[in-house]
Amino acid sequence: MSAAASEIAQLKALMGVRSDTALADALRINKGTVSMWKRRGRVSSYVMHRAEMMALHGQIAAGDSVERIASEIALLHHRLSDTRISPAKLAADLEQLAARARAIGGDA
Repeated sequence: MSAAASEIAQLKALMGVRSDTALADALRINKGTVSMWKRRGRVSSYVMHRAEMMALHGQIAAGDSVERIASEIALLHHRLSDTRISPAKLAADLEQLAARARAIGGDA
């Protein structure tokens, strides 16, 4: 098995899919990209890292961007002054946003 085939198999396992098309959809990439990896003989380390982050922290929501997450953080910050919202709920919301931001930024 080539390095690319092994990496693609690893990505499919991480993302819980079987086909190249399903992998492309799960990673939100062009379907031809998987074919390019096969021709090139490798998958970029960025893609491998991004897939690991997506698997670890959950899928990146469609339309997620740093700006969108920042605005949601600002909203949560405003909600901190609302005593009716439990600290546990706020902490969970903040952790979810942090996970999405890490997945977008590619940081561990």
